[in-house]
Amino acid sequence: MKTLVTLIALAATVGLSACATTTTKSGPTPYQAAATGKFGFTDQRIEANRFRITFDGNTKTTRQQVEDSLLLRAADVTIDNGYDWFQVVQRATDPKTYSRPRMSSRWAFGGGIGYSSFRTFHPRYGWVSYYDPFWSNGFYDPFFDRFDNDEITRFQATAEIILGKGPKPADRAEAFDARDVKSNLGARVTPPPPPAPPVAKP
Repeated sequence: MKTLVTLIALAATVGLSACATTTTKSGPTPYQAAATGKFGFTDQRIEANRFRITFDGNTKTTRQQVEDSLLLRAADVTIDNGYDWFQVVQRATDPKTYSRPRMSSRWAFGGGIGYSSFRTFHPRYGWVSYYDPFWSNGFYDPFFDRFDNDEITRFQATAEIILGKGPKPADRAEAFDARDVKSNLGARVTPPPPPAPPVAKP
């Protein structure tokens, strides 16, 4: 029994290490369409020369990076549709904050038998604790039910833009030259990952 408990604890530790490694390697949301990943930009045409643009960043993406990506997307939409400048008529950046438990294995012993437990947050039911029913023998020690929470924040930026042709109007403070924006902000955003190499057929 002691050997089996040790193996299960070791497996849980290895699994948590793998999750930590994955989180560490992930970086800011790249400049890419949201359809190709969980986060990124989306566009919606409202009128012939009016668009709504959104950029969702993950928890590793700063507010500045989200706003830079939004303006860069506005510049690309302007150029791709044959226009030269865009005017921002509405813009907002909303922080989305939530709590996330620090996942770990907790072991308590009674009569030589241990159990594993963890707690997670569900948006509808609130905090929920889970205990391994196979290993639990009814023994409970509140010392092992202490969980630390991390506060996580990510940002979503949205804007409505009107597109125009010719020189940028000098009397409009919220008007941007699309090519200047693309030149200045292109290097400041995280580029999209390279496409996966084709799989060789046998």
